[in-house]
Amino acid sequence: MNLLLNNGIILLTRSSMKQTLQTFTVIFLGLLMGGLGSYVGFNLLSEKADLYRETSEVVSESSIQASPTAEIDRAIGGMVDSAHAGESGTIISGEENAPYRMFDSGLYEQAVSDKSVIVLYFCSDEDPICQVESPDIAEGFDKLTVSNVVGFQIDYQQETMSAYEKELVEKFEIDTQHTKLVLVDGEEVLRSSEAWTTPRFVEAVEKVVNDL
Repeated sequence: MNLLLNNGIILLTRSSMKQTLQTFTVIFLGLLMGGLGSYVGFNLLSEKADLYRETSEVVSESSIQASPTAEIDRAIGGMVDSAHAGESGTIISGEENAPYRMFDSGLYEQAVSDKSVIVLYFCSDEDPICQVESPDIAEGFDKLTVSNVVGFQIDYQQETMSAYEKELVEKFEIDTQHTKLVLVDGEEVLRSSEAWTTPRFVEAVEKVVNDL
């Protein structure tokens, strides 16, 4: 009887140890697989993060290189020599057919008296649109096929503007840089604050002249 009892206890003890070992094995494998999964997942996320950063850097560099103002190396006013850019009456372009000059009050009044079509361009060397647009405006005067057109560039900066220029700003209510005005008999017939390309400038000015 004692022998049977002892054998039963031994069998129960072995069974318990077997179950404990199986339970421990399952738990260990679970922890191992969980840890491995976390490691793999972390690496994948890290790789994706690195790829995203590399892609973002490439896009950022491309955006800088594609910036319309990144490679501008032309002085405001297009063809004006920077050493003489502030002198009134200095020819910028259009010398043969439609002179475009730095603003001069005497030449402006003469153009009004002659009933010329006058183009006033209010711009600033601090304005990015002016930096891009100014050379196109200057080139536009060279490409005009109509006559009796006179243009003036007005430096739209309060500290450098003359009293006469300030009067024109007030008279025509100029409130933004890169504003273009076309005048007939001294009166405004066309205004634009949009950025103009050379073809757009030529089209707008020639239409005004041809419609007279």
